[in-house]
Amino acid sequence: MYGIADKYDVPGLRTLALEKFKAFTSRPDMTCEILISATHAINKLQLPETDMALRDILVNAWLLGGFAKTFITREPKKFTTLMASAPWLSVGLHSHTLPSLQFSHVVKQASCDKCKTPAFFTQGTGFVKCKKCQADLPIKQLSLMKSEMLISE
Repeated sequence: MYGIADKYDVPGLRTLALEKFKAFTSRPDMTCEILISATHAINKLQLPETDMALRDILVNAWLLGGFAKTFITREPKKFTTLMASAPWLSVGLHSHTLPSLQFSHVVKQASCDKCKTPAFFTQGTGFVKCKKCQADLPIKQLSLMKSEMLISE
């Protein structure tokens, strides 16, 4: 319905479709499978990148029901595949969640640019201290081989 409203530029139908879609995605019996199907359906509409109304409703449904967290925990490969097929969903989820994340002071498998030895965060300073040369390096000067930051919500 939204696709037809967009194609023929019928604002009233577009608004009604958004209201119905929001009500549908807010149902208590919503599942990850339904949201996955809705994500694929929105991709097939080939809406302009600037038309985010329908996409925003779906991003909120993924977040508010805890479906994104459940899906990524249970099936990380399928979640990654879905994100690759719907970059707008990936951006939407990240833009809503990143501001609320807190990063721990632990970084594993990093190395100092000066002496190439392991480095670690010094909590609260925004600097990384090298274990060997004791140099304080701003994070941007650190070569991260495989960063594994601990993230908590």
